[in-house]
Amino acid sequence: MPSKILCLSGMDGTGKTTQAQELVRQCRAAGYRAGYLWARWEPFFLRPIIERYFKKKNISGRAGTDFKQASQAKAKMLQRVWVRRAWRWFSILDYWLTKRPRIFWAARKWDILILDRYVYDFAIDQALNSGISPAEMAADLEKRIFKFFPRPDRTLVLLLSAEEGSRRKQDGTGVGYLQARNAYYQALVHCPGAIGVDASGTIPEVQSAIWQQIQPWLREA
Repeated sequence: MPSKILCLSGMDGTGKTTQAQELVRQCRAAGYRAGYLWARWEPFFLRPIIERYFKKKNISGRAGTDFKQASQAKAKMLQRVWVRRAWRWFSILDYWLTKRPRIFWAARKWDILILDRYVYDFAIDQALNSGISPAEMAADLEKRIFKFFPRPDRTLVLLLSAEEGSRRKQDGTGVGYLQARNAYYQALVHCPGAIGVDASGTIPEVQSAIWQQIQPWLREA
């Protein structure tokens, strides 16, 4: 059976990693050879540049109290069109070099590969850095990013209000940070192959909702 890729993305506080790992367990219990991979972009080649810039601005870049300062600093750094374009392409290259090989080999190993985060979270980060709209972000996925990365066969977007996400995180993640991201996750639901899942319930309730959504797809796979 050819490898199928399923991606879990969504708002902070939805328990994406917990849900992705539980989904692997459920798939294996149902007889599928399923594997898990953390697939969010973690800057490697660009990390020294990011850290040096934030250190110069005396900003930690955390999602909590420094979010507004970090956003303003990024916006200033990327205000020139050529810098913004260069940053986008170097970010894609950094992501491709660090994650694409892992995805390739994991997809060969497993019949069902479940990705925790993926290009969708990357696209949202880039959109917020560049100041582009959710619609432009979705178009950028189609025109650029999926030219370099495999498109998942199915994507589940876990949805949650910014207020509830902040309450669940309990790590200083600010409501403002989550509100800024919420519209972009809502836009992902309209991307090809994506399905929105209400993640406001308990962990078992969300697990059940996810399983109900993917069972028909698994039978087809």
